[in-house]
Amino acid sequence: MSAEKSRFQLGAMVFSAMLGNAFGVATLSTIYALGSLAPPLGEAFGWSRAEIMSVAFVMLPGLAPMIVASGWFVDRFGAKKLIAGSQLGLSLCFVALSFVETLFQFYFLYALMAVVAAGSFPVTFARVIAANFTARRGLALGCALAGTGVAGLTVPYITTWAVIQFGWQGAYLVLAALPLIALPTTLLFIPAGSTGAAVALTPAQAGNSRAEIWGSIRSRRYAINTFVFCVAGGVLAAAAMSTVPMLVASGFEPLAAARLAGIIGITVIIGRLVMGHALDRAWAPLVTMIALLFPAAALFLLSLGTTDTLLILILLAVLGLSLGAEVDACAYLTSRYFGVRHFGLLYSIQYVIITVGTAVASLGMGATFDRTGSYSMAMLGSAILITAVAPLLLLLGPYPSPVEEEPHIA
Repeated sequence: MSAEKSRFQLGAMVFSAMLGNAFGVATLSTIYALGSLAPPLGEAFGWSRAEIMSVAFVMLPGLAPMIVASGWFVDRFGAKKLIAGSQLGLSLCFVALSFVETLFQFYFLYALMAVVAAGSFPVTFARVIAANFTARRGLALGCALAGTGVAGLTVPYITTWAVIQFGWQGAYLVLAALPLIALPTTLLFIPAGSTGAAVALTPAQAGNSRAEIWGSIRSRRYAINTFVFCVAGGVLAAAAMSTVPMLVASGFEPLAAARLAGIIGITVIIGRLVMGHALDRAWAPLVTMIALLFPAAALFLLSLGTTDTLLILILLAVLGLSLGAEVDACAYLTSRYFGVRHFGLLYSIQYVIITVGTAVASLGMGATFDRTGSYSMAMLGSAILITAVAPLLLLLGPYPSPVEEEPHIA
């Protein structure tokens, strides 16, 4: 980090990243909005739940190369213009979605969204934070990526309210306004230039850039880190997408279900801040493994089909404490084991793979609901998968020693 950056500049940068994450394509396209839109879309067009929820899978062909390209771009040229353009593109896609009449149009616009709004994925914001913080990187990442908690607290309720007041078309127009809230802070507080030059190197970064990148990607540590978060992160994100429809299927009114799901947003914020603090002070693989086992237990208990409001509230709170923190942990582990010189590219590849996991899990949950009429089996399967993969993080071993001590920065 440049020594000239003041505490205000750093704080404003984190705030802008938090707001950008709250109202970016990852939270608004599927995770927190689509669950509330699925029932009215199904009623309006006769689409099945699996057809609607599979848009996460439809987005992949455009999303995968664009996220990787965004990571490469930010490593070299900076993030401001990319993020701002993506936020504007995201807003326009939501406006267009309010006019869809066919499933093809629905899929096409979500696929287009993955391309034009790829710069608003958390990868871009994580790269900005990782390059500007070292000593408190975990906490800074936790604060910035806590924006998904803000989204979890607000977006399901806003979307459900908008559907009730204006129909699904009006709900898409309301969603179109949300990225524009974050746009001014991007223009004011996100650094304009590349931040990759002022970063200390680790042993894994010796040699030329291409050899460094491929060496990291082929390493056992990178494979373990990526696999664990593909499975655990994917099913947790899919579970978050299915929370509102799961509660509605259990007999709750849509608005009441959205209010209950809002507890996830509150605890996501708390969980990410606590997780970021813990990552800075303890061995991150162990911290992350423990953090993943809590939502696994919550998903198992939710699979039992309880309708007790207080118990559901507690279980959703537990789920929220770790939801999203796994993405923070993935970013933190990648920066600690591989440095930040190529962090944008390395983490963007991981994020794409995690998104594939989310798409597959979402499709599976939707198909399970269509066949069984409930989400119980999907929640049980998710709990088993997380419990199985979380201990693999212990195989990452100790952090590599840096070639030179990184400066103690914010």
